[in-house]
Amino acid sequence: MTTKKVADSNTPAVKKKSSARVRRITCDENTRNKIRTTHLIKRLDNHIHADEDLLSPSQVAAALGLLKKTLPDLKAVELQGEVEHTGGLTITWQQ
Repeated sequence: MTTKKVADSNTPAVKKKSSARVRRITCDENTRNKIRTTHLIKRLDNHIHADEDLLSPSQVAAALGLLKKTLPDLKAVELQGEVEHTGGLTITWQQ
């Protein structure tokens, strides 16, 4: 049998603790890699814009090596395909 404590005029009312759910945010491996990549970029950017060296040459080389693994290369991409155009096209220019 359970008993409840009732507040009377002599004792203050006791608040019950609510059972709040703790919301845990879970990150997948891809999200963690993006966070690490962003951290590396910020450190390198701070190093570039600082008046004095913040990172040693070996740290810069290591960070650049990791960035090459995580960021895509911005190489020229060749698109191939066919374009069909029905209708007239007039191009004029003046010199």
